Amino acid sequence: MTGRLTIFTSRRPAVLGKTFRLTANGLEKSTAGQMIQGSFEIRPFDGAVSLASLLASVGRDQAITASLPANGSECGEVVTAAEKSNHSGALARTKEDFCLPAGQAGVLVFDYDPHGVALSREALWTSLCDVCPALVDSLVVWWCSGSSF
Repeated sequence: MTGRLTIFTSRRPAVLGKTFRLTANGLEKSTAGQMIQGSFEIRPFDGAVSLASLLASVGRDQAITASLPANGSECGEVVTAAEKSNHSGALARTKEDFCLPAGQAGVLVFDYDPHGVALSREALWTSLCDVCPALVDSLVVWWCSGSSF
C-alpha cells in the first residue's frame, strides 16, 4: 500500500509536544508548544516498514497527521487560523484546510488512552479486530505518541 502523510515543521515555537511534572497533587501534563507558524510537507510512504521509518524521522519541532491539504498542495506555509488572512497562500491546521482524502489509500490512527488498567497490545488488537474485522488483513505499525515518552 502506498500512502501519504503531512508533516508540520514548527518555526514558532522551536519545540512541539507536552511536558510532564510530578507535583504534590500528582502528575501534571501541559503543552510545551503549540505551533504558531511553520511549514508543511506531504511525505509518501510505501508500506508498513516505510511508514515506520517516516515516523522515526520526525523531530521535536515536528508533528505528523494523516490529514492532507484540502487544496492539494504538496508543501507550504502554515499559520494559526487567526493569522491566515495576514499570510497569502498559507494554510491553517483546521478541518477546512486539512482533511482525510476521499477514495484514496490512507492511514487510520488509533489513540489509546486507557482509564484504569490498560489492555496489553495483544488484547487491544484483538478487541479492535473484533469490532472491525477488516483490520485483520491490514498492515499495522504499533507506535507510541510523542507525549508517551
